[in-house]
Amino acid sequence: GGLRGQFAETQRWETFAQYGRTSRSQRFSGDVSGTRLQNALVSDLDGDGNPFCFRPEDPLRTPIAGCVPANIFGPGTLTGPGADYVRIAVQEINTVDQLVVGGSLTGDLPFALPTAGDAALSYAAGVEYRKEQGQSTPDEAYIAGDALGFGSSSPIDAQIDIREVFGELLVPVVRDLPFAEAINLEGGVRFARYKNNVLGQGADFD
Repeated sequence: GGLRGQFAETQRWETFAQYGRTSRSQRFSGDVSGTRLQNALVSDLDGDGNPFCFRPEDPLRTPIAGCVPANIFGPGTLTGPGADYVRIAVQEINTVDQLVVGGSLTGDLPFALPTAGDAALSYAAGVEYRKEQGQSTPDEAYIAGDALGFGSSSPIDAQIDIREVFGELLVPVVRDLPFAEAINLEGGVRFARYKNNVLGQGADFD
């Protein structure tokens, strides 16, 4: 939204502000967990002849709770409970926030060049601030790259702050001459400062 007004016959002001937020949640399903697949491929038979999973670095061969042994080279391939055990879904949430505020002054200056008749010099000046922040939050399995098909994703928390100041000047040089109806000079300047902040590490540049 914004506000505008006039404090003199030729002087005007305006302010504005806006805020926006977008959020997206992504879920990737039907992939295979590398960790669980590795568990399922290392198995043995217990005293009753039932297969069980264990970690190869475990000298005691302690059964892994919930693991279903898998034989990917023959009968007993990844179907039913075995497929359910190695199946994995990963999730990532992305959000972007933006805030913009600013204000400006415009108007005529109380003088004009003799060659420009009553066409006064005019100006515009203002300030603007903008802040944008983006976050990407994958779950632990997605960060670790445990989903073999989808790979991995890194958490991101980044922010940028922008401060700007600007000024413009319009100078009527001549008016209503036989060879030119109007000749103007225009000039402007803008100064901006950017500050980046990614995971707490800031950097400034102009």
